[in-house]
Amino acid sequence: MGNGGSSDVTSEAGHGKPADGVLRLPVTLALIFALLFSAFGSTVDALLVLVNVPFSLVGGVIALYLRGINLSVSAAVGFISLSGIAVMSGLLYISEINRRRSELGDPLEEAVVLGARSQMRPRLILITVAMLGMIPAAIATGIGSDVQRPLATVVVGGLLSTLFLTLLALPSLYYLVASRRLSRYGESNNDAPITPDQTDVGTQLGGEARE
Repeated sequence: MGNGGSSDVTSEAGHGKPADGVLRLPVTLALIFALLFSAFGSTVDALLVLVNVPFSLVGGVIALYLRGINLSVSAAVGFISLSGIAVMSGLLYISEINRRRSELGDPLEEAVVLGARSQMRPRLILITVAMLGMIPAAIATGIGSDVQRPLATVVVGGLLSTLFLTLLALPSLYYLVASRRLSRYGESNNDAPITPDQTDVGTQLGGEARE
């Protein structure tokens, strides 16, 4: 195939129909929600973890806008990849806070603060290393960069927003939601919304991350 044909294929792959990739995102989120619900046994905790997904999408959209890159199939793939990273980060946070409340008996506020603090370092290392690995692709200008740049730009921007919003906003949201649950169940039954079974998966993952 000549140079013209190769260019057409590259252009089509990088800037083809974005709807094909975007439509996969709701299906992916629905499957993730089902897995989170089976792990936590709680709709509220599963939704709190999924809140991390918009946190990552915000950064990806802003990064595309700042660089003047249109939404494409490769960018949509980047958004789907971000969803997995954001969900894993939220899962570890929520599981650690739940573990402190159910196993250690920490009060709500103390569990939120200490849980977020204990997860800060592993999340910082994980997201920073992932960002550094994607920066060369985000600034690439060679052959095939038209496909690489949108995906890498979305991932770098989304990871950056996930890092800050997960550290700051997610613990605050958990505290607000858990406070309402406590007011409904009563202070004498603090652990009613949480059972040890809900923290098994997250506790194992959190332990591996800390190691």
